[in-house]
Amino acid sequence: MINPDDKKHDNYVSAPIVQTEHAVAKMIGWESPLLSSSAPSLMEQLMQHKDAAILEFIQAESVRDAAKNTVETDATIKALAEKKSDVLKYKELIDKAKTYFRDIREEISKGENSDIRIDQESTDWTGDEFLTLASVEWWARNKYNISITSPDSLTRNSPEPQKLPLATIEIEMDIKQNQDKQPKLRAQEKAIFDEIIRLGYIPKSLPKNKAGKPGVKFKVRTSLKENDLFTGITVFDRAWERLRKFGDIVDDVQVPSP
Repeated sequence: MINPDDKKHDNYVSAPIVQTEHAVAKMIGWESPLLSSSAPSLMEQLMQHKDAAILEFIQAESVRDAAKNTVETDATIKALAEKKSDVLKYKELIDKAKTYFRDIREEISKGENSDIRIDQESTDWTGDEFLTLASVEWWARNKYNISITSPDSLTRNSPEPQKLPLATIEIEMDIKQNQDKQPKLRAQEKAIFDEIIRLGYIPKSLPKNKAGKPGVKFKVRTSLKENDLFTGITVFDRAWERLRKFGDIVDDVQVPSP
């Protein structure tokens, strides 16, 4: 059975990579978790925080209005100002995030002339787009003077970006960044493994295809075609190939009669 903690699966993780959403989160200094598949997207998180800040501001206004016949204290004025400041802070973060998302897409659209490179191997394996961390770091430093690997080392949003040699970029990736695609890979493999069993086959003794009839792989692919884990063109084939390499699925070997 597939073990998510089995380190042999990690051999298929390529060099430092990052998804656009994680890169933008780093650029705006957003620290909330994004790696969990159940976590809201970056924009959803920002919107939720902004809405919460607006509600708190409205409540603070209500407190002030309820005390309008009394002397307004410095504490009330300060509290209201702080709540309004929070609303403006999240609005600014949302505007920045939108700008960075747009600029990254525009840069990628330049194709071979783009400073940002898509990590094609990781993208093919997962069905999700991954960018090489070094190229995003280089682009962010040159365009915005922002580092996504060591954000405290540069001045954010400086009007005059510093041209730093690529050799000076220190890839200080969090371990999770290097493994952020692992849960989805494991989920893909488990979905295939479980479907093989559900269809009545033994994963380590799969029958060979009969001429003119669909084989086990075809049946499993058909069963999982609506599964969101397999949205990319080659995602299913890649996951099937990994299971073979890991020894989780094996063809039945028939010994010829003497």
